[in-house]
Amino acid sequence: MRKRRKWIALGMAAALMLGCFAGCGNQENDGTQGNDKETQEEGGEQGDESTAPDTSEHVDLVCYFLGDPPDDIQKVQDKINEILEEKINASITFQFTTWTDAGSKYSMVLSGGENCDIIYTAPYIGYYDFMDKDAFLELTDLIDQYAPELWDAVGERFFEETYIEGELYTIPNNYTEYTTYGISYREDLRKKYDLPVPDSMENLEAYMAGVKENEPDMQILNPQCAEYLVKLDRALAYDKYGLQIPYNDVHDIQNYWGSDQQIADYKKLKEWVDAGYWPVDAIGSSSQDPLVDFESGQTALLLGGNNFSKYLNSKVKMAEQNPEWEIAYVDNTKFNGVTYPAAPYHNGIAIPTNSLNPERAMMAISLLYTDEELNHLLMYGIEGEHYTIDENGYYVEAENNAAYGYEASNAWNFRNTALMLERSSQQELSDYYKEMDAVASQTVTPYVNHEEGFNCVITENTVAETTINALTQEYLTPLEYGMVEDIEGQVAAFMEKAEEVGLSDLQDEVITQWNEYLESKGY
Repeated sequence: MRKRRKWIALGMAAALMLGCFAGCGNQENDGTQGNDKETQEEGGEQGDESTAPDTSEHVDLVCYFLGDPPDDIQKVQDKINEILEEKINASITFQFTTWTDAGSKYSMVLSGGENCDIIYTAPYIGYYDFMDKDAFLELTDLIDQYAPELWDAVGERFFEETYIEGELYTIPNNYTEYTTYGISYREDLRKKYDLPVPDSMENLEAYMAGVKENEPDMQILNPQCAEYLVKLDRALAYDKYGLQIPYNDVHDIQNYWGSDQQIADYKKLKEWVDAGYWPVDAIGSSSQDPLVDFESGQTALLLGGNNFSKYLNSKVKMAEQNPEWEIAYVDNTKFNGVTYPAAPYHNGIAIPTNSLNPERAMMAISLLYTDEELNHLLMYGIEGEHYTIDENGYYVEAENNAAYGYEASNAWNFRNTALMLERSSQQELSDYYKEMDAVASQTVTPYVNHEEGFNCVITENTVAETTINALTQEYLTPLEYGMVEDIEGQVAAFMEKAEEVGLSDLQDEVITQWNEYLESKGY
């Protein structure tokens, strides 16, 4: 097995992945197209001209996506194969994991249990674990020889962020989506009681106090959201094991646990729970989903894990169920001035090591990504049957849309901003992404997602890691929910026990890997 440092976050298990996908919008590319010489030196030299394989023998390819197939997948597959047969003498079969067995299905397929030539990859579905087990082919030479047009079609920046120590195991896409968080709140209550927009810590406190004063029986927020309140004005590149690193000063490693700031945060949370913003018995009442609480009208605020796309979904749902309600959204950038997009490898395309036809697979990938007719078939179905395009160029549902809806194939890894169709209803999302682009461009490391870019793999202090994680649940969670009277005493007790089991050594290991990450990226 090749040994390599994994700088990309492993993400969550497949069972938790459903909430990860935001709505789509046609975004402008970043304008830095192409694979220049510097990138080639990092990831392998680009060939002067493509070398087409012998396509005289017909091959059948298998491509895997996550989730459940749309009803008309066979009909669309047949249309796609008519074109692939003509262009590269190949056909393709689209297979799906179903949502319930994605993890086990991936393990079986990538261990050689089934033939597979093309597969969707993402950190949250274990991509980097599989990469370390040599489940995927290195793609640089295959792109150079059989699909050099992909360098330009995807764009230099997106490939640069995807290479790991000069090796490329997944093809990114150039759709830039922002999944950083913000606050959804009851705008109708704000207007009714003449409260400020909660776009600063001062205004947020005034909004919460005003709602509670006028709606005393209403819970302000689910206690699971509480800990995010005190960190809204801090843009952190890393926040784990008691270490906090500011996004705009990645060399400033701060020890949060045991600090005056931690004590002040817990005192503020205690103040808010005493004001009745969430139940005193927070742990016992925190099992309800915060999103369900907000959409059902039980709470006035939703934050933590709440991005703009989820806000738009809530907006539609709540308007249908309770048209007298109105909600609005404040992005975290209003508090901390920082945002960054999901990493381009968040939805990727890989060729498994056990592929029987990697050359033809790469050619098919390129066609599905760059050929407008093929890309639209895969992403949207058959024009005139599943969708139409109106006079403004927007995607419109057709009569048989239920059998193959917008991106119904779950082929998010084949999103290509040059070809994507936009729905008129997504204009608000598109405008928001453009606003976030402007903010992201002003950061110290523009567009870089450190959360997905850095993964600390604890190897020397695994016992300490496990024990400290248990201690945080025992000592810090009650503090985060505002349930502890003796805050200083609880923090001191936690720090004493954490140091006894090796907190300092664990933090040193994290810091070492963080500095290596910075050096490897040139930050």
